[in-house]
Amino acid sequence: WVQENIAAFGGNPADVTIFGESAGSISVGALVLSPLAKGLFHRAILQSGAPTAKLVAESISHSLEKTKITARKVNCTVDSHLTETMNCLAKKSVKDLKAAQVGDFLANTFYVPVYGDEVLPLKPEIALKEGKFNHVDIIYGVTRNEGSAFAAAVLPNMITPHFNYTLESAQADIIKMMTYYQEEERVAKEVADFYLKKLRLEAHIHAISQNEFRRVLGDVWGDYQLVCPTILYAEEVAKHQGAEKRNLFAYRLMQDAVLPGVSPTPSWMGVTHGQDMFYLFLTQLTKQGSPLRQLSEQMIHAWTSFAKTGSPAKLGSGGHSVAWEKAVKGGDNFNTRYMHLEASFYHMVDDYWKNICDSFWKPKMFSSQ
Repeated sequence: WVQENIAAFGGNPADVTIFGESAGSISVGALVLSPLAKGLFHRAILQSGAPTAKLVAESISHSLEKTKITARKVNCTVDSHLTETMNCLAKKSVKDLKAAQVGDFLANTFYVPVYGDEVLPLKPEIALKEGKFNHVDIIYGVTRNEGSAFAAAVLPNMITPHFNYTLESAQADIIKMMTYYQEEERVAKEVADFYLKKLRLEAHIHAISQNEFRRVLGDVWGDYQLVCPTILYAEEVAKHQGAEKRNLFAYRLMQDAVLPGVSPTPSWMGVTHGQDMFYLFLTQLTKQGSPLRQLSEQMIHAWTSFAKTGSPAKLGSGGHSVAWEKAVKGGDNFNTRYMHLEASFYHMVDDYWKNICDSFWKPKMFSSQ
């Protein structure tokens, strides 16, 4: 049935599309870089994450250090060759191992894809630079406010009742956040200056709202960990495989999702990480026929069309339909253009991330280049 319907749509029954969100997106990005995965799939969808982020791909030696941390938590001896250690860990229950890793995300000791073996031989940005990846069609994208909830987890002031940010305290929190992720203080100050520049100018005209401060703090985390790694990953792919030879499409979800019976998040959190999943899998998100349900159906159709043909379907209906154009053009312009996804309001946006990702973050994220 599946093969018949793929063929009816004009696709190749042998085609395979892999997709994932967050950690799943990072894994998809790693498989695109893996020589062992060559020819096993023809299309990939990366939703909010790529292995080019600093904290989500690491060397074997670094990963082994994390293994030692886990071993000590479950009372395993750490020997020089880790032989006894691994034998001990193999006998531990899944429950015990999961319990030992509670809090690892905030402590930066959580497990991530490893490079330096046969699965992922090269550090991701080096593999991209050298063009050593599998040439496939790609959809990649993010939500409007990827980092708001994550930033709040490491910056208690963001969710402290009645805490009022100033330019000085916002700068202090940005520096705190960046140094927490092992960035040099010099880099942390550059990040604070970049993200607070607009607010400093506006402060001479009107008072800065607390929501504006919190949105900026969320943007720092989101751009650093999710948005720019995803955007820059795909742009590097485009440079080496040729924008004309393969299809690359980008999106940015601009519509928040409020689940029935669940209290809405603070307005400054916006369209948080993972909300695209509410639209791609039918839930009790909205009643039949509402604009949000229509957005869900449009996204499902576009993703399905991409999986079958390599090109997402038009969004909207009738005379208001909008073609989803390729993310990058040929020549020297590899800045991402994306489909703005919002209920009943679809359109292409050019060069939104040019100054943020390409000019500011890329020199920091792709330092090995």
